Amino acid sequence: MKKEELKPFTKRVSICRVEDSKTGKTKQIKKTTTVYAKSKKEADEKFAEFKKKERDRILNIKEQRTLGDVIECFYKENTQYGINTVVKRKWYRKIIEEEFGDKLVYIIEGDDIKQFLRDLRDENGYSEETLRDFRRLLKDYFEYAEINRFINENPMNELKKFEIGKRINLRRNRNAIVPADTKKVVRYILNHKTERGFSLELKVQILLSLDGCLRPTELYALTWNDIDLDEGSMMIEKDITVISKKDAEELNVECITIGDTKTNGSVRKIPLSKRTIELLKEYKQDCEEFLKKKKCTNPEGILFFQRRNIKKGPVSYAYGSGLRARLRKISKYLLQGKGICPYSLRKLGDTERKNAAEIPARVSDYIMGHNGNPLDLRYVSDYYPLAKKAMPAWEKVLDGILSTETK
Repeated sequence: MKKEELKPFTKRVSICRVEDSKTGKTKQIKKTTTVYAKSKKEADEKFAEFKKKERDRILNIKEQRTLGDVIECFYKENTQYGINTVVKRKWYRKIIEEEFGDKLVYIIEGDDIKQFLRDLRDENGYSEETLRDFRRLLKDYFEYAEINRFINENPMNELKKFEIGKRINLRRNRNAIVPADTKKVVRYILNHKTERGFSLELKVQILLSLDGCLRPTELYALTWNDIDLDEGSMMIEKDITVISKKDAEELNVECITIGDTKTNGSVRKIPLSKRTIELLKEYKQDCEEFLKKKKCTNPEGILFFQRRNIKKGPVSYAYGSGLRARLRKISKYLLQGKGICPYSLRKLGDTERKNAAEIPARVSDYIMGHNGNPLDLRYVSDYYPLAKKAMPAWEKVLDGILSTETK
């Protein structure tokens, strides 16, 4: 008989009882399943078969481990994470282990995870973005447990329709209108005409961020060797990582490290706008005068270096908080309390390109660092000429962003 002719029967089946090592109490493990049968009697027989099969699976699980044990094994085997990711995950991991660390991983159910996320939202007041990070980590841990046969069924599968912390694909609506707030702040800074205008450094940071849709970590890792003023281009192939002194001592690393970009696709050569090139030339002269005045050196050719409380000798990388703080301060003044951040510049550059019909989508993806092509010499040599060819269209878009003069 065809499956379509059978009736579906759904039931939450009691499998067996296990002891919760955290509370010392026994807990009934239940699984919801659907079977197809001609009658209720036949369905009950199939439910009984399912119960026996699941009970045997639990008894034959490779090892009985707590989630804390699983997390420990996960990080021992997954050593590819960068320092920033390790430090960020440490905080999330601590909270997850406080809730589930002592529990046997196979007795944790989807309902337990749902309640955990609800409590984080309602009692702790965590944002939706933070809840997404919690959910992403739990997904990683339980997938690892499933692959290594510490569990038979992944409880995260029960969260597919659960809205709290659900991942949003931010790339789906790329043709969205860019908030006028970001344009207003950028226009105000770059068109400011007063004697005490904004620093060249700030203006260069904004223009580079727009030209290359740069992440802040890419922007602050730039050196003069990455900039070719004659050709009018910059090479993005490094990231800067900044962590606290405490975390650095714990991980046995420096507080500031320069490493690879976030993804292979993030390595890219980007053409610069005429406006950016002119400001870079002024900024380079300004840097040379500053270093001479302060009797400092810049052996690494750092593009954006620390300027406050510096001593004689080599300068160090700026942390990136300066741009964030200045954007926040200016935007709060202009927008009556609302603030923008460096990522607002990245989003502005990307969305404006997406809305420009003259700029091909693959060029926009390349500039953004979202192109899925493998990293090789041909990758950059193929896409850079296309990006350069689209520069007149980008120059037009940039002029449109800055078209309205501010007083």
